[in-house]
Amino acid sequence: MAISVHASSRSLGDRPASIWCSAPKDSRSNCTHSSALGSRSGAVIAARSEGHPFFARELTSVLAAGGDVAGVPAAIREVLARRLARMSTDCVRLLEACAVAGPHAQPDVLADVMGWEPSQVTELLGDAVDSGVLASSADVDVGAPAHGVRFSHDLYRESIYASLARTQRLDLHRRMGEALVRRHGRGAAVFAAEMARHFAASAAVTGAEPALTWARRAAAADEARFAYADAAGHLARVRRAISEAGLTLSSADLIDLLTAEAECAAAGRRC
Repeated sequence: MAISVHASSRSLGDRPASIWCSAPKDSRSNCTHSSALGSRSGAVIAARSEGHPFFARELTSVLAAGGDVAGVPAAIREVLARRLARMSTDCVRLLEACAVAGPHAQPDVLADVMGWEPSQVTELLGDAVDSGVLASSADVDVGAPAHGVRFSHDLYRESIYASLARTQRLDLHRRMGEALVRRHGRGAAVFAAEMARHFAASAAVTGAEPALTWARRAAAADEARFAYADAAGHLARVRRAISEAGLTLSSADLIDLLTAEAECAAAGRRC
C-alpha cells in the first residue's frame, strides 16, 4: 500500500494519531518524494514517520531543506503542543514521565513514580488516549498493570522528552529507576537493560554504583542470548555516562569494565 503525502495531509495534523496512523510500515519504498531524495533518505523518513503521511511530509520537508531528521519538525511539535494545551496539568506531568520511561511504560511503575493512586493514573492515561497522544485502548489496555502503554507515535515521545529541562530528566530517570527496583522487589518482571538506561541517565544524582550494577546485569543477560554487541553497548554506555556525570570509577572497576567491553566486542565480531 503506497503512502500518499499530499498538501491536504497537513489538515489532518491535529486529529488523534490513533485514527489515521494506519499505513503499513513495510510501505517505506512508496513514500511520495522519497525518490527525489534517494532511496536511503526515503527509508529513513519511512522509519521515522512509521508510515504516517503527515509526519512523512514534515520529515521530507526538513530533509529537502538540508535539515536533520533526527529531531522533531516544528509542525509536529505544534500539533502536540495544541493537544497538550487541552489536557490537565496532571495529565501532562504523567506524559512527561511516560516520555522518560521510553517506548513502553507500565501503569504500576508510573503510579509509583508520580506518587499517585493507580486509579488516578488509569484515568489520566485514558484522557491521553482520547487525545490521540497515547495509543488507543483497542491496542493497549491501560487499566491492566500487566500491560504497558505507549505513545501513538514515537515522535510525540521524543518531542516531550526534548522539552524537559535537564533537572527534570535527571529526576524522572532517577525516580523511574528506583520504581523499577521496587517492582523487581515485588517479583514483577523488569528488564535489566531498562534499569541500566535509567540509572546511567541519572548517574549525576544517583552515583555510579546503580548504573554500573545494572549495566553489568544487562550485559550478562545479553551475553546469555549471544547478543554480544548489545552487551558491549551497555558497558560502553555506562562508562560514558559515569564520565559525563563527572564521576570517577576505581581503577579496578574501570579495568574490569574495559576488559568486559572488549571481550564482548571481540565475541560479537567472531559471530
